Amino acid sequence: MMKSISEKYWKRPVPFVLSENIVEQAKEFRVSPEIIKILHNRGIRDTGSIGNFLYPTLQDLRPPSAMKGITEAAEIICEVLENDGEIIIWGDYDVDGVTATSLLVLFFKNFTNNIQWFIPNRFSEGYGLNEKSLKKLVKQCKSKNLLLITVDCGIHNHKEVEIAKKMGCRVIVSDHHEPGKLIVDADVVINPKQVDCDFEDDMAGVGLAFYLAAGVRANLRKSTNPKVKCVDVNLKKYLDLVAIGTIADMVPLKGSNRILVKAGFEVLNGTSNPGITALLKENHIHSGNITSEDIGFQIAPKINAAGRLDDASLAVELFLEEREEVCRKIARKLTKFNNTRKDVCQKCLDFTLGSIDNGLNERINCVIEKIDYSIGVLGIVASRIAEKKGVPAILVTEIEDEIHGKVLKGSCRSVNGINIFKVLQECSEYLLQFGGHAMAAGITLLPEKIEYFKNKFSRVIEDIPEQKPRPENIDLELEIEKALSVEFIEELQLLEPFGVGNKKPKFYDSNVIIQDIRRIGRNGEHISFNKRGKFSNKKCVAFGFGNFEHNLKEKANFSVIYTVALSRFKRAEKWQAYLADIM
Repeated sequence: MMKSISEKYWKRPVPFVLSENIVEQAKEFRVSPEIIKILHNRGIRDTGSIGNFLYPTLQDLRPPSAMKGITEAAEIICEVLENDGEIIIWGDYDVDGVTATSLLVLFFKNFTNNIQWFIPNRFSEGYGLNEKSLKKLVKQCKSKNLLLITVDCGIHNHKEVEIAKKMGCRVIVSDHHEPGKLIVDADVVINPKQVDCDFEDDMAGVGLAFYLAAGVRANLRKSTNPKVKCVDVNLKKYLDLVAIGTIADMVPLKGSNRILVKAGFEVLNGTSNPGITALLKENHIHSGNITSEDIGFQIAPKINAAGRLDDASLAVELFLEEREEVCRKIARKLTKFNNTRKDVCQKCLDFTLGSIDNGLNERINCVIEKIDYSIGVLGIVASRIAEKKGVPAILVTEIEDEIHGKVLKGSCRSVNGINIFKVLQECSEYLLQFGGHAMAAGITLLPEKIEYFKNKFSRVIEDIPEQKPRPENIDLELEIEKALSVEFIEELQLLEPFGVGNKKPKFYDSNVIIQDIRRIGRNGEHISFNKRGKFSNKKCVAFGFGNFEHNLKEKANFSVIYTVALSRFKRAEKWQAYLADIM
Protein backbone atom coordinates (compact mmCIF):
# COMPACT_ATOMS: atom_id res chain seq x y z
CA MET A 1 0.00 0.00 0.00
CA MET A 2 1.28 3.46 -0.93
CA LYS A 3 0.43 6.88 0.49
CA SER A 4 0.44 9.87 -1.85
CA ILE A 5 1.22 13.53 -1.29
CA SER A 6 -2.55 14.12 -1.19
CA GLU A 7 -2.88 11.68 1.75
CA LYS A 8 -4.69 9.04 -0.32
CA TYR A 9 -3.85 5.34 -0.17
CA TRP A 10 -3.20 3.29 -3.28
CA LYS A 11 -2.67 -0.41 -3.82
CA ARG A 12 0.47 -0.90 -5.88
CA PRO A 13 -0.24 -2.97 -9.00
CA VAL A 14 1.02 -6.52 -9.10
CA PRO A 15 3.91 -6.90 -11.57
CA PHE A 16 2.47 -7.74 -14.98
CA VAL A 17 3.44 -11.27 -16.01
CA LEU A 18 2.50 -12.48 -19.47
CA SER A 19 0.57 -15.71 -19.04
CA GLU A 20 -0.18 -18.07 -21.91
CA ASN A 21 -3.90 -17.32 -21.55
CA ILE A 22 -3.39 -13.54 -21.81
CA VAL A 23 -1.14 -13.91 -24.86
CA GLU A 24 -3.72 -16.12 -26.62
CA GLN A 25 -6.61 -13.79 -25.85
CA ALA A 26 -4.60 -10.75 -26.96
CA LYS A 27 -3.95 -12.44 -30.30
CA GLU A 28 -7.57 -13.49 -30.71
CA PHE A 29 -8.93 -9.99 -30.13
CA ARG A 30 -5.97 -8.21 -31.78
CA VAL A 31 -5.18 -6.01 -28.81
CA SER A 32 -2.13 -5.65 -26.61
CA PRO A 33 -1.77 -7.94 -23.56
CA GLU A 34 -2.14 -4.86 -21.33
CA ILE A 35 -5.75 -4.43 -22.47
CA ILE A 36 -6.54 -8.05 -21.67
CA LYS A 37 -4.87 -7.65 -18.26
CA ILE A 38 -7.11 -4.64 -17.49
CA LEU A 39 -10.17 -6.75 -18.29
CA HIS A 40 -8.89 -9.62 -16.15
CA ASN A 41 -8.40 -7.20 -13.26
CA ARG A 42 -12.11 -6.35 -13.54
CA GLY A 43 -13.31 -9.93 -13.54
CA ILE A 44 -13.81 -10.16 -17.32
CA ARG A 45 -11.68 -13.20 -18.09
CA ASP A 46 -13.29 -15.81 -20.31
CA THR A 47 -13.23 -15.36 -24.06
CA GLY A 48 -16.99 -14.90 -24.40
CA SER A 49 -17.16 -12.17 -21.75
CA ILE A 50 -14.18 -10.32 -23.26
CA GLY A 51 -15.77 -10.40 -26.72
CA ASN A 52 -19.10 -9.12 -25.39
CA PHE A 53 -17.35 -6.31 -23.52
CA LEU A 54 -15.08 -5.14 -26.33
CA TYR A 55 -17.65 -5.50 -29.10
CA PRO A 56 -21.19 -5.24 -27.65
CA THR A 57 -24.06 -5.23 -30.15
CA LEU A 58 -27.68 -4.13 -29.96
CA GLN A 59 -28.67 -7.73 -30.64
CA ASP A 60 -27.40 -8.52 -27.13
CA LEU A 61 -30.15 -6.37 -25.56
CA ARG A 62 -33.06 -8.09 -23.87
CA PRO A 63 -36.37 -7.56 -25.71
CA PRO A 64 -38.68 -4.73 -24.54
CA SER A 65 -41.24 -7.29 -23.40
CA ALA A 66 -38.78 -8.45 -20.73
CA MET A 67 -39.34 -5.24 -18.76
CA LYS A 68 -42.46 -5.14 -16.64
CA GLY A 69 -45.05 -2.71 -17.99
CA ILE A 70 -43.60 -2.17 -21.48
CA THR A 71 -46.05 -4.48 -23.25
CA GLU A 72 -49.08 -3.00 -21.49
CA ALA A 73 -47.84 0.56 -22.03
CA ALA A 74 -47.22 -0.12 -25.72
CA GLU A 75 -50.77 -1.40 -26.16
CA ILE A 76 -52.24 1.75 -24.62
CA ILE A 77 -50.01 4.02 -26.72
CA CYS A 78 -50.83 2.21 -29.94
CA GLU A 79 -54.55 2.49 -29.23
CA VAL A 80 -54.13 6.24 -28.71
CA LEU A 81 -52.10 6.63 -31.92
CA GLU A 82 -54.53 4.59 -34.00
CA ASN A 83 -57.55 6.57 -32.76
CA ASP A 84 -56.14 10.11 -33.11
CA GLY A 85 -55.75 10.58 -29.36
CA GLU A 86 -53.40 13.10 -27.77
CA ILE A 87 -50.21 12.39 -25.85
CA ILE A 88 -48.59 14.54 -23.17
CA ILE A 89 -44.94 13.82 -22.32
CA TRP A 90 -43.96 15.17 -18.90
CA GLY A 91 -40.22 15.16 -18.20
CA ASP A 92 -37.63 16.42 -15.76
CA TYR A 93 -35.26 19.37 -15.95
CA ASP A 94 -31.97 17.44 -15.77
CA VAL A 95 -30.08 15.94 -18.73
CA ASP A 96 -31.69 12.53 -18.29
CA GLY A 97 -35.19 14.01 -18.29
CA VAL A 98 -34.46 16.36 -21.18
CA THR A 99 -33.04 13.62 -23.41
CA ALA A 100 -35.82 11.18 -22.48
CA THR A 101 -38.49 13.78 -23.29
CA SER A 102 -36.80 14.65 -26.59
CA LEU A 103 -36.47 11.00 -27.59
CA LEU A 104 -40.15 10.19 -27.10
CA VAL A 105 -41.36 13.38 -28.78
CA LEU A 106 -39.13 12.73 -31.83
CA PHE A 107 -40.30 9.12 -31.94
CA PHE A 108 -44.02 9.86 -31.65
CA LYS A 109 -43.80 12.59 -34.30
CA ASN A 110 -43.31 9.77 -36.79
CA PHE A 111 -46.96 8.83 -36.17
CA THR A 112 -48.85 11.87 -34.91
CA ASN A 113 -48.85 15.62 -34.46
CA ASN A 114 -51.18 15.35 -31.46
CA ILE A 115 -48.39 15.53 -28.94
CA GLN A 116 -47.43 17.99 -26.22
CA TRP A 117 -44.38 17.97 -24.01
CA PHE A 118 -43.65 19.73 -20.76
CA ILE A 119 -40.64 20.28 -18.50
CA PRO A 120 -41.46 21.91 -15.14
CA ASN A 121 -39.55 24.98 -14.07
CA ARG A 122 -37.12 24.06 -11.31
CA PHE A 123 -37.71 27.32 -9.43
CA SER A 124 -41.45 27.90 -9.68
CA GLU A 125 -42.76 24.33 -10.02
CA GLY A 126 -40.12 21.93 -8.76
CA TYR A 127 -39.56 18.30 -9.59
CA GLY A 128 -42.23 15.96 -10.93
CA LEU A 129 -45.90 16.45 -11.73
CA ASN A 130 -47.73 19.49 -10.40
CA GLU A 131 -51.46 20.07 -10.39
CA LYS A 132 -51.59 23.59 -11.84
CA SER A 133 -49.56 22.92 -14.99
CA LEU A 134 -51.19 19.52 -15.45
CA LYS A 135 -54.67 21.03 -15.54
CA LYS A 136 -53.49 23.71 -17.97
CA LEU A 137 -52.04 21.12 -20.35
CA VAL A 138 -55.17 18.97 -20.29
CA LYS A 139 -57.40 21.99 -21.02
CA GLN A 140 -55.33 22.69 -24.15
CA CYS A 141 -56.10 19.21 -25.52
CA LYS A 142 -58.95 18.84 -27.99
CA SER A 143 -59.35 15.07 -27.83
CA LYS A 144 -61.03 13.16 -25.02
CA ASN A 145 -58.66 10.27 -25.70
CA LEU A 146 -55.78 11.56 -23.58
CA LEU A 147 -52.57 9.87 -22.46
CA LEU A 148 -50.04 11.27 -19.98
CA ILE A 149 -46.56 9.71 -20.04
CA THR A 150 -43.99 10.72 -17.42
CA VAL A 151 -40.28 10.22 -18.05
CA ASP A 152 -37.64 10.31 -15.29
CA CYS A 153 -40.30 11.32 -12.75
CA GLY A 154 -43.76 10.46 -11.42
CA ILE A 155 -43.10 7.46 -9.19
CA HIS A 156 -44.01 9.48 -6.06
CA ASN A 157 -46.75 11.68 -7.58
CA HIS A 158 -49.72 9.77 -6.12
CA LYS A 159 -51.99 12.80 -5.81
CA GLU A 160 -51.18 14.26 -9.21
CA VAL A 161 -51.67 10.93 -11.01
CA GLU A 162 -55.07 10.62 -9.35
CA ILE A 163 -55.96 14.14 -10.54
CA ALA A 164 -54.84 13.34 -14.09
CA LYS A 165 -57.02 10.23 -14.16
CA LYS A 166 -60.03 12.18 -12.86
CA MET A 167 -59.52 14.62 -15.73
CA GLY A 168 -59.84 11.76 -18.20
CA CYS A 169 -56.17 10.89 -18.79
CA ARG A 170 -54.76 7.44 -18.88
CA VAL A 171 -51.34 7.57 -17.20
CA ILE A 172 -48.08 5.75 -17.88
CA VAL A 173 -45.37 6.44 -15.30
CA SER A 174 -41.86 5.78 -16.59
CA ASP A 175 -39.35 6.46 -13.84
CA HIS A 176 -36.10 4.90 -12.62
CA HIS A 177 -36.02 6.49 -9.17
CA GLU A 178 -36.53 4.49 -5.99
CA PRO A 179 -40.25 3.72 -5.54
CA GLY A 180 -41.91 4.22 -2.19
CA LYS A 181 -43.74 1.58 -0.18
CA LEU A 182 -46.88 2.21 -2.26
CA ILE A 183 -46.60 2.08 -6.05
CA VAL A 184 -48.29 5.03 -7.74
CA ASP A 185 -51.78 4.15 -9.09
CA ALA A 186 -51.09 4.74 -12.78
CA ASP A 187 -52.52 2.63 -15.59
CA VAL A 188 -49.01 1.30 -16.15
CA VAL A 189 -45.79 1.76 -14.18
CA ILE A 190 -42.44 1.20 -15.87
CA ASN A 191 -39.72 1.09 -13.24
CA PRO A 192 -37.07 -1.67 -13.05
CA LYS A 193 -36.79 -1.04 -9.31
CA GLN A 194 -40.28 -2.43 -8.74
CA VAL A 195 -40.13 -5.48 -6.50
CA ASP A 196 -41.60 -7.83 -9.10
CA CYS A 197 -39.55 -6.60 -12.08
CA ASP A 198 -36.53 -8.77 -12.86
CA PHE A 199 -34.99 -6.42 -15.43
CA GLU A 200 -31.73 -4.56 -14.74
CA ASP A 201 -32.60 -1.99 -12.09
CA ASP A 202 -29.95 0.60 -12.83
CA MET A 203 -31.07 2.08 -16.16
CA ALA A 204 -31.40 5.83 -16.69
CA GLY A 205 -34.74 7.43 -17.50
CA VAL A 206 -33.71 7.90 -21.13
CA GLY A 207 -32.90 4.19 -21.35
CA LEU A 208 -36.45 3.40 -20.21
CA ALA A 209 -37.78 5.86 -22.81
CA PHE A 210 -35.81 4.01 -25.50
CA TYR A 211 -37.23 0.67 -24.36
CA LEU A 212 -40.73 2.13 -24.35
CA ALA A 213 -40.26 3.34 -27.93
CA ALA A 214 -38.97 -0.11 -28.89
CA GLY A 215 -42.03 -1.71 -27.31
CA VAL A 216 -44.37 0.63 -29.19
CA ARG A 217 -42.59 -0.06 -32.48
CA ALA A 218 -42.88 -3.80 -31.96
CA ASN A 219 -46.61 -3.41 -31.30
CA LEU A 220 -47.20 -1.12 -34.27
CA ARG A 221 -45.54 -3.60 -36.62
CA LYS A 222 -48.49 -5.91 -35.93
CA SER A 223 -51.07 -3.17 -36.53
CA THR A 224 -53.44 -3.31 -39.50
CA ASN A 225 -54.27 0.39 -39.16
CA PRO A 226 -53.11 2.15 -42.37
CA LYS A 227 -52.11 5.29 -40.40
CA VAL A 228 -49.27 3.54 -38.63
CA LYS A 229 -48.70 0.19 -40.32
CA CYS A 230 -46.35 1.49 -43.05
CA VAL A 231 -44.12 3.43 -40.66
CA ASP A 232 -41.02 1.59 -39.42
CA VAL A 233 -38.66 3.77 -37.43
CA ASN A 234 -34.94 3.08 -37.06
CA LEU A 235 -34.55 3.51 -33.31
CA LYS A 236 -30.76 3.51 -33.51
CA LYS A 237 -30.81 7.15 -34.62
CA TYR A 238 -32.04 8.12 -31.13
CA LEU A 239 -29.15 6.47 -29.33
CA ASP A 240 -27.15 9.72 -29.35
CA LEU A 241 -29.70 11.06 -26.87
CA VAL A 242 -29.55 7.81 -24.88
CA ALA A 243 -25.76 8.03 -24.60
CA ILE A 244 -25.83 11.65 -23.43
CA GLY A 245 -28.57 11.12 -20.83
CA THR A 246 -27.20 7.83 -19.51
CA ILE A 247 -23.67 9.13 -18.94
CA ALA A 248 -24.96 12.39 -17.44
CA ASP A 249 -27.16 10.52 -14.94
CA MET A 250 -24.15 8.51 -13.71
CA VAL A 251 -25.81 5.09 -13.75
CA PRO A 252 -23.52 2.03 -13.93
CA LEU A 253 -22.19 1.51 -17.45
CA LYS A 254 -22.74 -2.23 -17.47
CA GLY A 255 -25.13 -4.59 -19.21
CA SER A 256 -27.79 -2.82 -21.25
CA ASN A 257 -26.45 0.62 -20.34
CA ARG A 258 -23.05 -0.21 -21.82
CA ILE A 259 -24.59 -1.63 -24.99
CA LEU A 260 -26.82 1.42 -25.51
CA VAL A 261 -24.10 3.97 -24.79
CA LYS A 262 -21.49 2.18 -26.92
CA ALA A 263 -23.91 2.19 -29.87
CA GLY A 264 -24.81 5.78 -28.97
CA PHE A 265 -21.18 6.84 -29.40
CA GLU A 266 -21.27 5.44 -32.92
CA VAL A 267 -24.39 7.50 -33.66
CA LEU A 268 -22.93 10.62 -32.02
CA ASN A 269 -19.88 10.48 -34.26
CA GLY A 270 -22.16 11.01 -37.27
CA THR A 271 -25.33 12.35 -35.64
CA SER A 272 -28.15 13.60 -37.83
CA ASN A 273 -29.73 15.62 -35.01
CA PRO A 274 -29.08 19.31 -35.83
CA GLY A 275 -29.26 20.32 -32.17
CA ILE A 276 -26.67 17.79 -31.05
CA THR A 277 -24.48 18.73 -34.02
CA ALA A 278 -24.62 22.39 -32.98
CA LEU A 279 -23.74 21.50 -29.39
CA LEU A 280 -20.76 19.41 -30.50
CA LYS A 281 -19.48 22.25 -32.69
CA GLU A 282 -19.94 24.74 -29.88
CA ASN A 283 -17.65 22.54 -27.78
CA HIS A 284 -15.13 22.08 -30.64
CA ILE A 285 -15.81 18.34 -30.70
CA HIS A 286 -15.37 17.64 -34.36
CA SER A 287 -13.03 14.71 -34.79
CA GLY A 288 -15.64 11.97 -34.79
CA ASN A 289 -14.01 10.64 -31.66
CA ILE A 290 -16.51 11.10 -28.83
CA THR A 291 -15.44 10.14 -25.30
CA SER A 292 -17.36 9.86 -22.05
CA GLU A 293 -15.48 12.90 -20.77
CA ASP A 294 -16.71 14.95 -23.73
CA ILE A 295 -20.25 14.24 -22.59
CA GLY A 296 -19.66 14.40 -18.86
CA PHE A 297 -17.60 17.59 -18.77
CA GLN A 298 -18.64 19.48 -21.90
CA ILE A 299 -22.02 18.48 -23.30
CA ALA A 300 -24.02 17.54 -20.19
CA PRO A 301 -23.17 20.65 -18.11
CA LYS A 302 -24.44 22.93 -20.87
CA ILE A 303 -27.71 21.02 -21.17
CA ASN A 304 -28.08 21.10 -17.39
CA ALA A 305 -27.31 24.81 -17.24
CA ALA A 306 -30.62 25.68 -18.89
CA GLY A 307 -32.60 24.14 -16.03
CA ARG A 308 -30.23 25.37 -13.33
CA LEU A 309 -30.40 29.04 -14.27
CA ASP A 310 -33.44 29.45 -16.52
CA ASP A 311 -35.77 26.91 -18.15
CA ALA A 312 -34.77 23.38 -19.23
CA SER A 313 -37.34 23.54 -22.03
CA LEU A 314 -34.70 25.40 -24.02
CA ALA A 315 -32.58 22.23 -24.16
CA VAL A 316 -35.53 20.16 -25.40
CA GLU A 317 -36.19 22.79 -28.07
CA LEU A 318 -32.59 22.39 -29.20
CA PHE A 319 -32.97 18.64 -29.75
CA LEU A 320 -36.32 19.04 -31.54
CA GLU A 321 -35.24 21.95 -33.76
CA GLU A 322 -34.41 21.26 -37.41
CA ARG A 323 -33.11 24.69 -38.50
CA GLU A 324 -29.32 24.81 -38.18
CA GLU A 325 -29.08 28.54 -37.51
CA VAL A 326 -31.61 28.34 -34.66
CA CYS A 327 -29.70 25.38 -33.21
CA ARG A 328 -26.45 27.34 -33.26
CA LYS A 329 -28.10 30.23 -31.40
CA ILE A 330 -29.53 27.93 -28.72
CA ALA A 331 -26.18 26.11 -28.32
CA ARG A 332 -24.41 29.44 -27.80
CA LYS A 333 -27.05 30.47 -25.26
CA LEU A 334 -26.57 27.24 -23.33
CA THR A 335 -22.81 27.89 -23.25
CA LYS A 336 -23.40 31.36 -21.78
CA PHE A 337 -25.72 29.88 -19.16
CA ASN A 338 -23.05 27.34 -18.24
CA ASN A 339 -20.35 29.99 -17.86
CA THR A 340 -22.62 31.92 -15.52
CA ARG A 341 -23.44 28.72 -13.66
CA LYS A 342 -19.74 28.03 -13.07
CA ASP A 343 -19.25 31.48 -11.55
CA VAL A 344 -22.26 31.10 -9.26
CA CYS A 345 -21.16 27.61 -8.19
CA GLN A 346 -17.70 28.82 -7.26
CA LYS A 347 -19.09 31.67 -5.15
CA CYS A 348 -21.54 29.31 -3.47
CA LEU A 349 -18.79 26.75 -2.80
CA ASP A 350 -16.43 29.36 -1.33
CA PHE A 351 -19.19 30.72 0.92
CA THR A 352 -20.27 27.30 2.17
CA LEU A 353 -16.73 26.04 2.78
CA GLY A 354 -16.04 29.27 4.64
CA SER A 355 -19.01 28.65 6.92
CA ILE A 356 -17.83 25.11 7.59
CA ASP A 357 -14.22 26.13 8.24
CA ASN A 358 -15.38 28.87 10.60
CA GLY A 359 -17.04 26.27 12.77
CA LEU A 360 -20.62 27.17 11.90
CA ASN A 361 -21.31 23.55 11.01
CA GLU A 362 -21.06 21.74 14.34
CA ARG A 363 -21.50 18.19 13.00
CA ILE A 364 -18.53 16.10 11.95
CA ASN A 365 -20.38 13.25 10.20
CA CYS A 366 -22.36 15.39 7.75
CA VAL A 367 -22.72 18.90 6.36
CA ILE A 368 -26.22 20.42 6.40
CA GLU A 369 -26.37 24.11 5.52
CA LYS A 370 -29.10 26.63 4.70
CA ILE A 371 -27.72 29.14 2.19
CA ASP A 372 -29.14 31.97 0.09
CA TYR A 373 -28.15 30.73 -3.36
CA SER A 374 -30.10 29.56 -6.39
CA ILE A 375 -31.57 26.11 -5.95
CA GLY A 376 -30.24 25.29 -9.41
CA VAL A 377 -26.62 25.07 -8.23
CA LEU A 378 -27.08 23.37 -4.86
CA GLY A 379 -26.62 19.83 -6.20
CA ILE A 380 -23.29 20.62 -7.84
CA VAL A 381 -21.94 22.41 -4.77
CA ALA A 382 -23.17 19.67 -2.43
CA SER A 383 -21.29 17.13 -4.56
CA ARG A 384 -18.05 19.07 -4.26
CA ILE A 385 -18.45 19.50 -0.51
CA ALA A 386 -19.15 15.79 -0.02
CA GLU A 387 -16.02 15.02 -2.03
CA LYS A 388 -13.84 17.50 -0.14
CA LYS A 389 -15.09 16.66 3.35
CA GLY A 390 -15.74 12.94 2.88
CA VAL A 391 -19.20 13.11 4.48
CA PRO A 392 -22.77 13.49 3.13
CA ALA A 393 -23.64 17.08 2.25
CA ILE A 394 -27.10 18.69 2.16
CA LEU A 395 -27.67 22.25 1.00
CA VAL A 396 -31.09 23.92 1.17
CA THR A 397 -32.42 27.35 0.34
CA GLU A 398 -35.70 29.09 1.10
CA ILE A 399 -38.35 29.28 -1.63
CA GLU A 400 -42.06 30.08 -1.81
CA ASP A 401 -44.42 27.12 -2.16
CA GLU A 402 -48.03 27.52 -3.32
CA ILE A 403 -49.35 25.11 -0.69
CA HIS A 404 -47.02 25.45 2.32
CA GLY A 405 -45.75 29.01 1.93
CA LYS A 406 -42.07 29.36 2.82
CA VAL A 407 -40.22 26.04 2.58
CA LEU A 408 -36.62 24.85 2.47
CA LYS A 409 -35.75 22.97 -0.69
CA GLY A 410 -32.43 21.51 -1.67
CA SER A 411 -30.09 18.76 -2.74
CA CYS A 412 -28.35 15.91 -0.94
CA ARG A 413 -25.16 14.16 -2.02
CA SER A 414 -23.57 11.17 -0.32
CA VAL A 415 -20.28 9.30 -0.09
CA ASN A 416 -19.43 5.62 -0.49
CA GLY A 417 -20.93 3.44 2.22
CA ILE A 418 -23.93 5.68 2.98
CA ASN A 419 -27.21 5.22 1.11
CA ILE A 420 -28.63 8.70 1.50
CA PHE A 421 -32.08 7.68 0.25
CA LYS A 422 -32.38 5.17 3.11
CA VAL A 423 -31.14 7.76 5.61
CA LEU A 424 -33.81 10.20 4.41
CA GLN A 425 -36.45 7.49 4.85
CA GLU A 426 -35.43 7.34 8.51
CA CYS A 427 -35.88 11.13 8.73
CA SER A 428 -39.11 11.33 6.70
CA GLU A 429 -41.17 12.56 9.68
CA TYR A 430 -39.52 15.96 9.25
CA LEU A 431 -39.76 16.15 5.45
CA LEU A 432 -42.58 17.30 3.19
CA GLN A 433 -41.04 15.52 0.21
CA PHE A 434 -37.92 13.57 -0.71
CA GLY A 435 -36.76 11.29 -3.48
CA GLY A 436 -33.71 10.13 -5.35
CA HIS A 437 -30.97 7.49 -5.31
CA ALA A 438 -28.40 6.02 -2.94
CA MET A 439 -25.90 8.79 -3.75
CA ALA A 440 -28.14 11.77 -4.60
CA ALA A 441 -31.54 13.03 -3.52
CA GLY A 442 -33.74 16.09 -3.21
CA ILE A 443 -35.68 17.23 -0.15
CA THR A 444 -38.35 19.75 0.87
CA LEU A 445 -39.13 20.66 4.48
CA LEU A 446 -40.60 23.44 6.57
CA PRO A 447 -38.09 25.96 8.01
CA GLU A 448 -39.16 25.16 11.59
CA LYS A 449 -38.23 21.50 11.04
CA ILE A 450 -34.64 22.06 9.93
CA GLU A 451 -32.99 21.65 13.35
CA TYR A 452 -34.98 18.50 14.12
CA PHE A 453 -34.02 17.13 10.71
CA LYS A 454 -30.33 17.93 11.23
CA ASN A 455 -30.22 16.15 14.56
CA LYS A 456 -32.06 13.08 13.30
CA PHE A 457 -29.97 12.85 10.14
CA SER A 458 -26.75 13.06 12.15
CA ARG A 459 -27.95 10.36 14.59
CA VAL A 460 -28.88 8.01 11.74
CA ILE A 461 -25.43 8.51 10.18
CA GLU A 462 -23.80 7.68 13.53
CA ASP A 463 -25.49 4.28 13.58
CA ILE A 464 -24.08 3.29 10.20
CA PRO A 465 -21.00 1.09 10.70
CA GLU A 466 -17.84 3.00 9.86
CA GLN A 467 -16.11 1.75 6.76
CA LYS A 468 -12.35 1.73 6.82
CA PRO A 469 -10.88 3.59 3.85
CA ARG A 470 -9.77 1.09 1.25
CA PRO A 471 -6.72 1.73 -0.88
CA GLU A 472 -7.73 2.43 -4.46
CA ASN A 473 -6.62 0.01 -7.14
CA ILE A 474 -4.25 0.80 -10.00
CA ASP A 475 -4.69 -1.24 -13.17
CA LEU A 476 -1.15 -1.52 -14.45
CA GLU A 477 2.39 -0.30 -14.12
CA LEU A 478 2.91 1.37 -17.48
CA GLU A 479 5.20 4.12 -18.73
CA ILE A 480 3.46 7.27 -19.89
CA GLU A 481 5.17 6.97 -23.29
CA LYS A 482 3.55 3.58 -23.87
CA ALA A 483 0.12 4.75 -22.72
CA LEU A 484 0.21 7.75 -25.07
CA SER A 485 1.21 5.74 -28.14
CA VAL A 486 -1.30 5.85 -31.00
CA GLU A 487 -1.74 2.08 -31.01
CA PHE A 488 -2.46 1.82 -27.28
CA ILE A 489 -4.88 4.75 -27.27
CA GLU A 490 -6.90 3.14 -30.07
CA GLU A 491 -7.12 -0.06 -28.07
CA LEU A 492 -7.96 1.79 -24.86
CA GLN A 493 -10.98 3.33 -26.55
CA LEU A 494 -12.44 -0.14 -26.96
CA LEU A 495 -13.01 -0.06 -23.19
CA GLU A 496 -15.22 3.04 -23.45
CA PRO A 497 -17.69 4.20 -22.24
CA PHE A 498 -16.00 5.01 -18.94
CA GLY A 499 -17.92 6.05 -15.86
CA VAL A 500 -19.73 4.48 -12.92
CA GLY A 501 -19.20 0.72 -12.99
CA ASN A 502 -16.45 0.98 -15.60
CA LYS A 503 -13.83 3.40 -14.34
CA LYS A 504 -11.20 4.72 -16.66
CA PRO A 505 -8.01 2.65 -16.20
CA LYS A 506 -5.36 4.10 -13.93
CA PHE A 507 -1.68 3.48 -14.60
CA TYR A 508 1.48 3.74 -12.51
CA ASP A 509 4.74 5.18 -13.80
CA SER A 510 7.48 4.79 -11.19
CA ASN A 511 10.16 6.91 -12.83
CA VAL A 512 9.00 10.38 -13.87
CA ILE A 513 11.44 13.26 -14.14
CA ILE A 514 9.34 16.42 -13.91
CA GLN A 515 10.23 19.61 -15.82
CA ASP A 516 8.63 22.94 -16.70
CA ILE A 517 6.25 23.03 -13.74
CA ARG A 518 3.67 25.80 -13.85
CA ARG A 519 0.32 26.52 -12.27
CA ILE A 520 -2.67 26.84 -14.58
CA GLY A 521 -6.38 27.55 -14.23
CA ARG A 522 -8.28 30.66 -13.22
CA ASN A 523 -6.89 30.59 -9.68
CA GLY A 524 -3.81 28.46 -10.30
CA GLU A 525 -5.56 25.42 -8.87
CA HIS A 526 -4.04 23.02 -11.41
CA ILE A 527 -0.51 22.13 -12.50
CA SER A 528 0.99 21.54 -15.91
CA PHE A 529 4.42 19.94 -16.42
CA ASN A 530 6.43 17.73 -18.77
CA LYS A 531 7.80 14.26 -18.20
CA ARG A 532 11.33 14.24 -19.57
CA GLY A 533 11.86 11.50 -22.11
CA LYS A 534 14.77 10.15 -24.14
CA PHE A 535 13.55 11.56 -27.44
CA SER A 536 10.66 13.84 -26.55
CA ASN A 537 8.87 15.16 -23.49
CA LYS A 538 5.29 14.25 -22.63
CA LYS A 539 2.78 16.85 -21.48
CA CYS A 540 1.01 16.09 -18.18
CA VAL A 541 -1.74 17.88 -16.28
CA ALA A 542 -2.61 17.47 -12.60
CA PHE A 543 -6.05 18.89 -11.84
CA GLY A 544 -6.51 20.19 -8.31
CA PHE A 545 -2.81 19.88 -7.42
CA GLY A 546 -1.94 23.57 -7.55
CA ASN A 547 -1.22 23.69 -3.82
CA PHE A 548 1.41 20.97 -4.24
CA GLU A 549 3.61 23.02 -6.56
CA HIS A 550 6.31 23.36 -3.91
CA ASN A 551 6.35 19.56 -3.34
CA LEU A 552 7.06 18.98 -7.01
CA LYS A 553 9.89 21.49 -7.04
CA GLU A 554 11.64 19.91 -4.06
CA LYS A 555 12.97 17.00 -6.12
CA ALA A 556 13.09 15.85 -9.74
CA ASN A 557 11.91 12.21 -9.66
CA PHE A 558 8.42 11.08 -8.76
CA SER A 559 6.12 8.12 -9.14
CA VAL A 560 2.75 9.10 -10.60
CA ILE A 561 -0.69 7.57 -11.01
CA TYR A 562 -2.41 8.76 -14.15
CA THR A 563 -5.09 8.28 -16.75
CA VAL A 564 -5.08 9.14 -20.45
CA ALA A 565 -7.50 11.73 -21.84
CA LEU A 566 -8.11 13.72 -24.99
CA SER A 567 -7.58 17.46 -24.54
CA ARG A 568 -9.54 19.73 -26.89
CA PHE A 569 -8.07 23.00 -25.66
CA LYS A 570 -8.48 25.88 -28.12
CA ARG A 571 -9.65 23.55 -30.92
CA ALA A 572 -6.40 21.58 -30.79
CA GLU A 573 -6.78 17.87 -30.01
CA LYS A 574 -4.05 16.10 -28.12
CA TRP A 575 -3.88 13.00 -25.92
CA GLN A 576 -2.31 13.75 -22.54
CA ALA A 577 -1.56 12.11 -19.24
CA TYR A 578 -3.91 13.39 -16.51
CA LEU A 579 -2.48 12.76 -13.07
CA ALA A 580 -4.71 11.17 -10.44
CA ASP A 581 -2.01 11.33 -7.75
CA ILE A 582 1.69 11.74 -7.07
CA MET A 583 4.01 9.77 -4.80
